[in-house]
Parts: sequence; C-alpha cells; structure tokens
Amino acid sequence: MAITILYLISSFILVCLGVISYSFSIKITNKDWRNLAQIISIVFMIYGLSNLIYLTLSRLLA
Repeated sequence: MAITILYLISSFILVCLGVISYSFSIKITNKDWRNLAQIISIVFMIYGLSNLIYLTLSRLLA
C-alpha cells in the first residue's frame, strides 16, 4: 500500500515536472533546443499520466 502511494506521488511529480519544464522551454530562443526540450517535457507528462492512470485503475479494479 505504501509503495503504491509512493508511485502515485512520483507519477504526479513527473507530470508537474513536465508541465514546468514545458513552460520554461517556451522561452528558449534556439528552435532546435526548444523543440528538443518540448519533446522531453511531453515524454515526462505522458509517462507520468500513464502511470497515474494505470495505478488508479489497478487500485479501483483490485
């Protein structure tokens, strides 16, 4: 149970990190680095959201 809570917290932190890094990546002037930073931010958000959805559904269906 405690491990699941830690996974939920870490997934939420990944989503927050992705949103914050995406907002900072908009300020980058070099187009190539900006695109790379935005892609990495989106990967963080998708990974965190997929973990949140998986853990939430596994808790509801268990």
